Amino acid sequence: MASEKGFVDMVDRAGVEMHGDTALTLIGSTRVSLTEEDNKRIRRKTDSVILIILIWVYFLQILDKTVLGYGATFGLLKATHLTGNQYSFVGSIAPIAQLAWQPVSAVLIVKVPHRILMPCLLLGWGIAQSAMAACHSFGDLLAARFFLGLFEGGCLPLFSIITSQWYRRSEQPLRVAAWYGTNGVATMVASALSYGLGHIPSSVLESWQIIFLFVGLVTIVSAPIVYWKLDNDIPSARFLSPEDKPKAVERLRANQTGTGTHEFKMSHILELFLEPKTWLWVALSMLLNVGAGVTK
Repeated sequence: MASEKGFVDMVDRAGVEMHGDTALTLIGSTRVSLTEEDNKRIRRKTDSVILIILIWVYFLQILDKTVLGYGATFGLLKATHLTGNQYSFVGSIAPIAQLAWQPVSAVLIVKVPHRILMPCLLLGWGIAQSAMAACHSFGDLLAARFFLGLFEGGCLPLFSIITSQWYRRSEQPLRVAAWYGTNGVATMVASALSYGLGHIPSSVLESWQIIFLFVGLVTIVSAPIVYWKLDNDIPSARFLSPEDKPKAVERLRANQTGTGTHEFKMSHILELFLEPKTWLWVALSMLLNVGAGVTK
């Protein structure tokens, strides 16, 4: 089709740096032929790359946060000389950092390509998690957990944007459930993993250090893999053929949300606060995490 040829030619000239609503601009008002077979094939390809990445990275985020409680079970408190409510504050500093960093995260998500931002966030909290194995005081733990929360702060909003960028509205709830559901899976895996790692005999590292170091290194190793596999948008998607790219854009036309944006507008912030669904999501998140706190 002529529209497909024009799409491919423009992608070739612009390369992989095409962002914003460029994809929708490329096909304009022209309707690209899209069969149900095409739709299912493109959705399967997207699931096999984008969804798998979201599931794995979110799993790592929950895993890295959860192991603090198991580290306490295997001697963290005694080794780092925590007293009073210091342990509770160590557990609380990560969400505090996330909350404080949200305005900056919002700007970064808009300005920085997803293929760059997600691996950087992953690498950052992986290093912070690994650094916890070297902590020997309350101050050390506080600093490491602060940066853990800071880098994890952009994860959830970034995932929501990526999901809306690649999937139809009707497809989004199931995909959100797929990666968000790893919250419970990661908690279960963390308990089994910590039990196994905590019983490894070592004359060099304590049990809690082995746990933190292992999950941190897994996260660090995952960062370059995510950079290798993740694509910024449909025009730069390497897992889609030139013929499938305009069809993938056509697939999302009904969303009427575009395929991404790199412009930050204060009017959007006002709209956010006036939207009732915003406060419903806030309530949902708070209620969901009521029982997520660790105990000693």
